[in-house]
Amino acid sequence: MLVPNPPEAPPSDRRQQAVGQAGTAQSRQALLDAVGVVLERVGLEGMSLRKVAAEAGLSHAAPGVLFGGRAAMLTAYAAEGFRELGRRMHVAERNAVDGRAALAATGQAYVMFAVDEPLRFQVMFRTDRLLPRDPDYLRSCREAFGPLQRAIERGMEEGAIEPGHADDLMLAAWSLVHGLANLWFSKHLAGRVRPDPELLARRVTELFAAAVVVSAEAEPPDPSA
Repeated sequence: MLVPNPPEAPPSDRRQQAVGQAGTAQSRQALLDAVGVVLERVGLEGMSLRKVAAEAGLSHAAPGVLFGGRAAMLTAYAAEGFRELGRRMHVAERNAVDGRAALAATGQAYVMFAVDEPLRFQVMFRTDRLLPRDPDYLRSCREAFGPLQRAIERGMEEGAIEPGHADDLMLAAWSLVHGLANLWFSKHLAGRVRPDPELLARRVTELFAAAVVVSAEAEPPDPSA
């Protein structure tokens, strides 16, 4: 038995639906933009759905309707941060001349994102306040580290980095730049280094990249020594 296809909505209804979807997307983005403003003003502990809605110029019910709650809205805000982090690291990796330079450059991009977006950066890793199993959050987090993974693979293909243990090397690189960013926030580096996070990030990441690179010019040890 043939089942007839449901009738298509008339063009006017489809246009109205498209307008409604666009309005929803704009309202969601307005709320996400407002999250950053409210965090700057009152911090994570003082942030509320009402304050965010008021900052966005929307009804106090809008965050609940569009996101479902505070944790879901913060999760979307964090996922947006990972996408921007990934974009910056992608640009750094793409513009690097080789794998070693890409390894250092992606690390520098990571640190400078944290310096430029300190509140968002901290929220991105506050899984106790987020929905850490949210598919969009997991996907954006995973994709953000694609440039670092490609930098390591690139170095291995070029023979600059020993093959194998790519996951361990990626973890080491991530730990380095994440730790450096948090040390910068903590002010423990004050008086120990120049107050220039970009210079600091460049020096530290280049030292790391140099340490993991296989030296093609190194002479073999003298067996008679």
